[in-house]
Amino acid sequence: MPFGLVRSLDPARNLWRRAGLVDVMAEELCWIDQVEQTQMPEHQTAIHKNHTWYLAEGTRPAGT
Repeated sequence: MPFGLVRSLDPARNLWRRAGLVDVMAEELCWIDQVEQTQMPEHQTAIHKNHTWYLAEGTRPAGT
């Protein structure tokens, strides 16, 4: 999920926590940035160069 100009994992974690999830984990997916920069046509890399990709996951508490 792209978070625009977010520069840390905290907003990704906080989003899922505010949604009621527990055991929230998040990691930056640097490899996607590398693939985009090396595999995309040049005119598209300019559009994506400020994006950072994160994976955030959590568990819905039992009974909810």
